[in-house]
Amino acid sequence: MPPCIVSQGKVWLWPSGLNQEFYKKVIHYEGIWIAYANTLFYTVVGTVVDLAFTTMGAYSLSKKRLLGRKPITLFITFAMLFSPGMIPIYLLANGQEFIELTSRHSRIQLFYLWGHSFEFENNNNWEDMEKFCAMIGNRPELWYATNIEVLDYVKALKSLRFSVDQTRVYNPTATDFWITAEGSAVKIPAGQHVKL
Repeated sequence: MPPCIVSQGKVWLWPSGLNQEFYKKVIHYEGIWIAYANTLFYTVVGTVVDLAFTTMGAYSLSKKRLLGRKPITLFITFAMLFSPGMIPIYLLANGQEFIELTSRHSRIQLFYLWGHSFEFENNNNWEDMEKFCAMIGNRPELWYATNIEVLDYVKALKSLRFSVDQTRVYNPTATDFWITAEGSAVKIPAGQHVKL
């Protein structure tokens, strides 16, 4: 469905020009099935493990004769008394450290940020996230990517061909790559041979 149909007000309750092309692309994309498998695995295994440990812990703590019952209960419930306000402080500190690392070292670094926006809304600390984005954003030396872009990059990176003595590399793809060679970041342009 083209966006112009929506902006013209021709879509009300039922989509106009409905087709299955995008669904076919998603279904045939390998990364989506990896994501679904991970989701299923973490949900099932995580739930079983969490229930097992929670049940064992709750049963043990329900026994009044358990030595150290009160301190253990206090230790478990203590974290619930505070909001997770440390996360933005952690982000700001690690973001600054990451920027300093990229300016000091030629080694390629990865800073992975993942989370839910509702957590910032619930904890009323959007301004900390905005500070982090202002600090880490608009830097030409950094590559900002989504999960799928990182996955595609890593998959394509595996197609680089190195010489036997590891002194030359060929990039057969249409993507430019950056690798670390002898302590320096080296650009491997698309379709090019590079001497390392």
